[in-house]
This record gives sequence, structure tokens and C-alpha cells, in this order.
Amino acid sequence: MKSFSLKIESHYLTKFRKIVGVVSFCVLLILGISGCATVAVDPGVGFIPNEQEGIVFGQMQLLIDGNLVRYDGKRYFGVVWPQKVVTHISPYSDGQSLNMNPLLPGKLAFATQIADDGYFTAKLPVGRYYVDEFGYYLPDYLSFPKGCRTYMYYMGVKPSDLQIVIFDVLPNKATYIGTFIHRSDTDNNKKTIFKLRMINEFDTNKTVFLSKHPMAERFVVSEVATFIPFESQK
Repeated sequence: MKSFSLKIESHYLTKFRKIVGVVSFCVLLILGISGCATVAVDPGVGFIPNEQEGIVFGQMQLLIDGNLVRYDGKRYFGVVWPQKVVTHISPYSDGQSLNMNPLLPGKLAFATQIADDGYFTAKLPVGRYYVDEFGYYLPDYLSFPKGCRTYMYYMGVKPSDLQIVIFDVLPNKATYIGTFIHRSDTDNNKKTIFKLRMINEFDTNKTVFLSKHPMAERFVVSEVATFIPFESQK
């Protein structure tokens, strides 16, 4: 009887946690982790990079305790919620001018859909940018952080290495900026350890990109994002 009672409690606790996760997700969706940021669009099939606007592309991979997060298409309240990463960015000048206000989003933002295996493409004004924050919309993964800033404590997360992620949007180019690995692990004390790293998978990403944007083939280059230790900027 006691075992049966514990199973019922566990069942309702699990349901409660999922409801809390969905509610948190809804709040983020309503507030729009994109806030008042201007959302960059995916370039149309026929778009050609020019002097004013370029393309960046790459991939976001999310891992929980070493397991890759994949799109599951689950429904919440009868609706299939998008599982995605929203990347906020702002023009970069130096390490002293970073956005340290947790309520202020980046100037621009672009979304990466888990349903697209994490591949992203964005059309952006030419310039140098840094990543303000990553917002994670994963209603079914309560252990994954809701957001992260790589250079500061944010939304309960302090990355293991404080760093600034910088990349360039080049004129007349479609630039591969890297495959970003977002990893959330739970240690023996049930604390979340979050790490972000970047690997170069240019050939694979180029193939995926050109399958959707064949017109941009002669403009494709690889110039992966740079990670600068934040402490050295103080």
C-alpha cells in the first residue's frame, strides 16, 4: 500500500513539474525571450548577400547529460509547441560595453528550430556582433536552463567558463559561424553544470545550407565565431 501511495505521489509530482515547465515556457513565449529585439529573418531562396546585408549559418546542438535533444512534436493543451533556441545579438565594440542588464534583450535575434536538427540561417546587417544571450524553449526538458549569458550569471546559470562569443556578418558573403554545443549536466549534488563550446563542421553545414539556398553557393565562406575569455576584458 505504501509503495502504491508513493507511486501515485510520484506520478502527480511528475505531472506537476511538467505543468510548471509548460507554464514557464508559456511565460517566456509571451514575454518573448526576444523581448523588444528585432527578429532577423531567414533569407529567401533567391536572396544574394550584398554590401549591406550578409548571411550567417550554422547549427545549435543541445545536450542533456550527454544526450542530444531531438524534436518530439509533443502537444501541450492541444498545440504543438515549437522547440527552439533564440539567439540574441548586439553590435560588438569592446568588452566594456556588454549588455549586463538581465531584463534587456539584444538588439537583434534569430531563432533556431530543433525540428530543423538545429540548423540555422539568418540574414543580418553587415558588422561585428556578440551574443547577448541564448534563450531555450524546451517545455519538456525541465533540467535544461531557460536561458544563458556566456559572460555573466543569468537565469540561475553561471557558465563554467565566462566568455564573449563574437562573430562577423561579412559583406557579399554567406558565412558559416560554427556548430554550437550547449551542454547541461547534473552533478552528484544535483546541481546544473552548463557549458558552451563550438566545433567546426563546415562541410556538413555547407551541404545543408546549399540544399535550401543554392543561389548563394559562390558566396559561402567559413569564419567561425571567436570565444574571448571575459575576465581578460576587465
